[in-house]
Amino acid sequence: MKRAALATLFLAFVGAIAAVPAYADQFIVNGGFEGGVYSSTINGYTNTSVPVGWTANYGYDLFPQYNNVESGSSAYDGNYYLVLGNDDGQPAGELSQTFTDVSGTTYSGSIWVDDNGAGGQDANAFFDVLIGSVDVVSLTGTTQTTGTWTDYTFTFTGTGSDTLTIEGDTTPSEWYADDVSVSTETVSTVTPEPSSFLLLGTGLLGLAGVLSRKFAQSQTEA
Repeated sequence: MKRAALATLFLAFVGAIAAVPAYADQFIVNGGFEGGVYSSTINGYTNTSVPVGWTANYGYDLFPQYNNVESGSSAYDGNYYLVLGNDDGQPAGELSQTFTDVSGTTYSGSIWVDDNGAGGQDANAFFDVLIGSVDVVSLTGTTQTTGTWTDYTFTFTGTGSDTLTIEGDTTPSEWYADDVSVSTETVSTVTPEPSSFLLLGTGLLGLAGVLSRKFAQSQTEA
């Protein structure tokens, strides 16, 4: 193989590396609610629509008709979304998920929410996202645009093991939630450092020299 041809291959290889997307570490399991459901029973009340990866509380199991995973065109993304919201004054339906992170590291989170009609009808409606006992997203029936998916973001500092909880009540209707995520960084495009390119290029061009000499030697011997 000629040196020029290998150098061209190297440049193409470098371009391909530069365009490789680096995806953030994702700590939430089944955040899009596409991963199936299971059955939970608390205090004699059973809910057969608890999303896999999440843990329900008594309020969630109490009224399966208000707290469940549904499918259809109302989903923000994919085919499934979370429906949440007992009536005002009833125990709030909750889902939680505990994950291992690194103490002292800053994490970013996101959740898409649609109040499905609660806004303007029920000032007492609420929807919260908590990390541990800290409320990182707090909505009421009047802080959300009715019938519109909105992305709510938050940040927190990891403790080594953290629990994310989603809860909500509203009369009438329910809250919709989708695409819950916690990550260490934003999705970006990684460009390797110039020193990495130089090392790789030096190695490839050196290999080209060896191959060229071997090719020339084989032609002479022939």
